[in-house]
Amino acid sequence: MIGLFAQKIGMTQIFDENGRVFAVTILKLHENRVTKINSKNDEFQITISGGMKKNISKAQKSQLTKLKIDTSLCWSKEYHTKNSYQLSDELKANIFEKDELVKIIGTGKGKGFQGTIKRHGFSRGPMSHGSHHHRKPGSIGSTYPQRVVKGKKMAGRMGNNQVTVKNAKIIDVDYDNNILVIKGSIPGSNKHKIIIFKND
Repeated sequence: MIGLFAQKIGMTQIFDENGRVFAVTILKLHENRVTKINSKNDEFQITISGGMKKNISKAQKSQLTKLKIDTSLCWSKEYHTKNSYQLSDELKANIFEKDELVKIIGTGKGKGFQGTIKRHGFSRGPMSHGSHHHRKPGSIGSTYPQRVVKGKKMAGRMGNNQVTVKNAKIIDVDYDNNILVIKGSIPGSNKHKIIIFKND
């Protein structure tokens, strides 16, 4: 299984042959290059670099310069595959097909420090008749063990976590512009980094 780096463009709606409307997410594939290959037995360990950034580390820049490819590819990830590749090979949208199921990894939107109602869906207290319990979490402990149990649902940082979407369906592929149309929503804000995995 290998993954390509992409950028989330945004969401829109499309209609199918029966006139039904459903939401889709547009992904733009970055330039993805094979920058390292190791072979062992019948399996290949390859490194794919992608993304675009002005400033990268000297080690990354030196490796990319030796391969005579763009020196702004800032993201790298290793994969194990049985398919053979050559150094500097560019992987584009043509490795994906319409109606194919893929796995997608992204980073969810960060929402900062939130209370228990927004973070965990707690119910609020009464808003009238002198109640002072509106959006408070309520009791957080008990007689035993006389401490707050680990994992207790409380206020805290919400979002900005890695989210994996399995069996996402590709609705359409624009091979000329390296664009994928995915059914449903994809984690992250617009312009965020997405990794889309190809089963091979």
